[in-house]
Amino acid sequence: MLKDIELFKTHQGGPFIDFIVSISKEENDFLDKKDLHLYLIINVFDPLFIHSFKIGNQTFDVSGGCISFDGDKLKIIVSSLKGTLEKLNDIHNKEDLSVFLDNFHKESNVGFLENMEIANIDIDKDWKILIEKLKMINKELMDVVIKCMNENKILWVCGV
Repeated sequence: MLKDIELFKTHQGGPFIDFIVSISKEENDFLDKKDLHLYLIINVFDPLFIHSFKIGNQTFDVSGGCISFDGDKLKIIVSSLKGTLEKLNDIHNKEDLSVFLDNFHKESNVGFLENMEIANIDIDKDWKILIEKLKMINKELMDVVIKCMNENKILWVCGV
């Protein structure tokens, strides 16, 4: 459903990616020292946004566990997310959307359009709304990463 395509402040069920802003670099206590916690369903994160985080750390994997990003890694993520946002802004019709998604499908084992069909999202009818939601997620992810950079905090990303 289209309502599931957003960043949530509470866990909504199902497989998700967990974004945690923390002052701690230690995996055993970063949750105790968090000041922001967001969730995104994995079918949106992978394939559309995962590449930005893999560029920041090649060992990043959505299948579980947590990895931290700070300093230059955050700058790399922001730069990549800016590129994704520019591509999203260049989508003006359903055909542009298909080309955009095909490029991401080549980089991932997950087919975004197939996931949207499973979620009963009618791409033919709802493609404009979908693009706006993806732009919003992209901007919110950029805001979270920039917050970490500006406040000298750690971004923990966990696949669950």
